[in-house]
Amino acid sequence: MEAQVLARFPDRKPCQQAKDFAELALAHYNETNKSEFELATTLLSNCFSECSGDIYGHVNFTAVPQKQTAAETASKTKRLFFAELMHTPSLEAYSRAQPMRVLCVCTIDDDSCYGGCHEIFRKIANKRSDDMDYKRCHACSDRIKHPNGQLFDGGHNSSRMPYYSAV
Repeated sequence: MEAQVLARFPDRKPCQQAKDFAELALAHYNETNKSEFELATTLLSNCFSECSGDIYGHVNFTAVPQKQTAAETASKTKRLFFAELMHTPSLEAYSRAQPMRVLCVCTIDDDSCYGGCHEIFRKIANKRSDDMDYKRCHACSDRIKHPNGQLFDGGHNSSRMPYYSAV
């Protein structure tokens, strides 16, 4: 995925939002998993609002382990990550608090991940009894890769146009 993004946008610089999301997520991942990954490349991010008013962020980035064994050095060491963050408005009042809370962060492989399907056309005439799709993200474009939808909270509403991106 990293090669695809860099080939399509060779001179691109990730926005500050994407960098912040990636740094927060990787710090959370390292602390939770007792690992030592270092951020390699910030790829893509999306920030969107649910109908409930909750604000989520999805981000893809790559990272490499800081300490590598001989086996890790011989294998592909750079890993693709997905993270979901949620805005917590009550933390805005505290200058030292981070208002974005990491909900999940995980490594994903290109063959076991799904692109978002926000831009996929669906016939609205076909009525559905339940507009929730817990396998895919309907807030992000197909460029942002996601794990199975049961691992993240936001973006599951597949009705016509429920999502508005903040950036």
